[in-house]
Amino acid sequence: MLGTDGQEIDHTQYYSTLVYAGSAPQPVTLGNFDPAGAPRPVGSRIYQEWPDYGATQRGLYGKLKLQLAEPLHLVLGGRQADYDYDSAFNMYDVGGAITSRSITRYKESKIVTPYGGLIYDLNDAWTLYGSLAKIYKPQGGLLAGPLPGTQLDPITGRSVEVGIKGELLGGRLNTAFALYRIEREGEGVRESNDGSNGVGQACCYVAMGKIVSKGFDAEVSGELLPRLQVAAGYTYNYNENRQADDVPYSTITPKHLFKLWSSWQLPGELNKWRIGGGVNAQSSYYVTGSNYKASQSGYAVWNAFAQYRIDAHWTASLNINNLFDRSYYQTLSTRASSGNWYGEPRNLMLTVRALF
Repeated sequence: MLGTDGQEIDHTQYYSTLVYAGSAPQPVTLGNFDPAGAPRPVGSRIYQEWPDYGATQRGLYGKLKLQLAEPLHLVLGGRQADYDYDSAFNMYDVGGAITSRSITRYKESKIVTPYGGLIYDLNDAWTLYGSLAKIYKPQGGLLAGPLPGTQLDPITGRSVEVGIKGELLGGRLNTAFALYRIEREGEGVRESNDGSNGVGQACCYVAMGKIVSKGFDAEVSGELLPRLQVAAGYTYNYNENRQADDVPYSTITPKHLFKLWSSWQLPGELNKWRIGGGVNAQSSYYVTGSNYKASQSGYAVWNAFAQYRIDAHWTASLNINNLFDRSYYQTLSTRASSGNWYGEPRNLMLTVRALF
């Protein structure tokens, strides 16, 4: 297989504004907070602008599959890519005058990312496999200090996976188990003390050391019993930043994820009905800063549904999401950002579908 692809992005203008009030807000606590008493905005101004932005990516890819022996197969492939990035940036003062201008450009050509894999058929039902892929991600749009900054080198690394896949119950039930390890080096993170840099969001960054993410996935899906469909999966992930004394790289990534969903078509005269449900469960995660820590304990969200086949063309379904109305944070971020969101409370959806 041979192919080519391309992407071109052209953005003429993007800007951010500040909205300000006529008087300074007074200190509040959770006990006396009055949303209606907050100072009303009296104006706004542009404080940073990207007047022009463009990015182009082109690639040539290929894949080759070989049967080395009766049970053994080899897969080889890769992609050669070209990257071109161009972005202008302006900063404004209170009076609307431009205080600084900057242009970020980078270009990389003939970047090759190969991959390969081996597949071994144990028998008609079970297959072993292993794969290895190179990781390459440009980040020339990020600058390292001191000002005016120098472009960061790309993220490099590799991804390794081994596993086994099988079919049970005559092919009605599919299973898969995989071990994986992902290594990346040089990912840019913003310096905590860079302050106001005058060159937008491009500066100032530092390249991290080796980041490792490893774990395993297990999945089962298919018809477990007559008229009973099941899909279940479990993921374990452990990630660490080797440069910072093996501390977690992403504390918002839970170590344990479990998903289970099933549906059952009722027998006999009730066969127009299909009922089912499932659960999404995960372990705890957290976000920390210099003077705070926000955490979400492990939680499980249950869902249920009932479906009725009216005739050969029409079906009606009722879905109940968050069946037990669990209150939890779906995402966590810093205390100063807008990334702290509650998960949806219990809700119902009635759907009618027609097929002709």
